[in-house]
Amino acid sequence: MLMVFRIFGGRFLRFASERLRDCREVVSEAMRCGPSSFIFASKRLRYTKSVVEECLGIRYRLDSLHKDEYILAYTSEQICDDKSVVIACVTKNPKDLQYASDRLKDDKDVVMAAASKDPRSLNFASPRLRGDYDVAILAASYNGEVLCILSPELRNNRDIVKTAVRKIGISLRHASEELRDDEEIVYLSMKTHMNAFAYASDRIRSSKEIFLKFDKEHAIKYASANLLEDHDVARMVLGRCGYLLYHFPEAIRDCEEFVELATRYDESALKFSSERIREKLNKLSEDLTLGEKFGQLKTLSRAKSGRM
Repeated sequence: MLMVFRIFGGRFLRFASERLRDCREVVSEAMRCGPSSFIFASKRLRYTKSVVEECLGIRYRLDSLHKDEYILAYTSEQICDDKSVVIACVTKNPKDLQYASDRLKDDKDVVMAAASKDPRSLNFASPRLRGDYDVAILAASYNGEVLCILSPELRNNRDIVKTAVRKIGISLRHASEELRDDEEIVYLSMKTHMNAFAYASDRIRSSKEIFLKFDKEHAIKYASANLLEDHDVARMVLGRCGYLLYHFPEAIRDCEEFVELATRYDESALKFSSERIREKLNKLSEDLTLGEKFGQLKTLSRAKSGRM
């Protein structure tokens, strides 16, 4: 059988007879050629601790078990309640935690071993440990999105949320309402993901003073309607990034001052201006540059004001 396994891989064990799948030597040979073949061994061998430990040892050396294959899913309840075996399993495949006994899903050592490899495995931990500070901050240090799994109390914990947004800024969306209204936390989240501003509180997204501290190019997309109507904000943003004109309301896009500012370094921003302004510019001589056309509009506007 060894030659067969070497040619076709250990998973060829699935086609072996019941007698061979119950033979320790044959199963060991199959696992050495592919540890995932463990799942095709007989129930007697899969329920044998030494066989499970042998498979785990081979997995560590070869690192070849498929990510969606779980040893604990195919073994006995007794082994699923063996702490040393379960820790070895979840260290290699954290999602194996879902098949651990209820007692070990509530064991801090086991859950932290899984969370340190894949924080999403907290989905399978006991409710008590999903509310545990040590487990939560460890998981958040690896993947900020773990906030969505944690208890409401932990999503309102400043240290845990800061750890999470430092890792993945967009995880701000899972923080408590109180912490999404925290300027420091919003700023930290935007350092790793600019679009995190979308999940800041209404107060922060409406504050001109706070807005000016952030990366305006990204924050403007999620600013409040009141902020977008502010002329100082429009001047500051459009002077740097004219194409952002399309985020502003009609009153700004219909103002010659702001359209000129937006098109000064990016003429393509003109397409976001109002139809009225584009029609006025089209009536002017095609020989004029866009800047000269705006200059002529200013002259005409002053002359009209003087007559009035």
